[in-house]
Amino acid sequence: MIKQCLISLYPCAGFLCLNDTDVSGNNGLKDQVLALKWVQQNIAQFAGDPGNVTIFGESAGGACVHYHMLSHMSKGLFHRAIAQSGSALNPWAFTKSSRDQAFRLGELLGCATDNARELVSFLRSVPASSIIKAQDDVIGPKETHLSLFFPFVPSLENDTPQAFLSESPMNLIKDGLIYEVPFISGITTHEGIIHMNRMKNRESFLQKVNSLFQKLVPADLVENSCPASEGEILYKIRQFYFKDRDVSERTLLQYIDLLTDTQYGMGDCDVSVGDGAVVCLRRTARQLLERRVRFEAFNVSQPHLNFMESTVNFVALTIDLIHKYNSSAL
Repeated sequence: MIKQCLISLYPCAGFLCLNDTDVSGNNGLKDQVLALKWVQQNIAQFAGDPGNVTIFGESAGGACVHYHMLSHMSKGLFHRAIAQSGSALNPWAFTKSSRDQAFRLGELLGCATDNARELVSFLRSVPASSIIKAQDDVIGPKETHLSLFFPFVPSLENDTPQAFLSESPMNLIKDGLIYEVPFISGITTHEGIIHMNRMKNRESFLQKVNSLFQKLVPADLVENSCPASEGEILYKIRQFYFKDRDVSERTLLQYIDLLTDTQYGMGDCDVSVGDGAVVCLRRTARQLLERRVRFEAFNVSQPHLNFMESTVNFVALTIDLIHKYNSSAL
């Protein structure tokens, strides 16, 4: 018999949430729970051991792994966990405005209503391609400033037995409500390169980033850091990454470093300043002191690597890493 079953997770699976019985939210994570239950019931037929299941995820998948450690729904369905470059504490992995975003999507598609059932009925009649095109516009200025670049990520549900998540990830960790399994966490250098897919016009995009630098830094990072003025903090952050240079093609790698730190390093907005993966590990480890906990940093250096491209937007494998831009620009 195979001694271990490894399950890989990827999507940051929240999906539509209206906090009612019809659309309670977190259906993507609940789908993963069903998959884990299927493994428990059937993996022995494929020479697998249902008592030795490891779940692994990278980036959004890492956040999913962390969520399963925090949800009562997933308890007992796996026995080890690996979260690489993603956690439930990352700013893009959780939203407090899921209901508002749902109605905003309906309005963008032509249904301005505050009735949940009417909205759901309308969305079911809209082509999936139209919903996909409209979802980027669902993110408002506040969410963008808080580094929430993806709509319909995990969110809080009403506290019912069917809820996957009814308390914030940070509070669950603080209260010790975490599934005690051996846990490996880590970070991936230059993870922020995935956001380069948003560059439709590279030069104008970087010029806009340079002029609106404060929008790059999550608002709560600045507000909760220390008594110093916002301008002073932003200046120090800019100096740390760019020195006295502008954000441009010549500092593209530094821009990617900044994205990596703010999107995959920084934790929940309530954490203030800190590396999200480290904060995740530190707070999780406090509850897992009798278990094995490891933190890994993977750093594969590529001197000419400066872009990530994939056949599907925001889905990329190592083989998708290509030398798209002239390396001399770096």
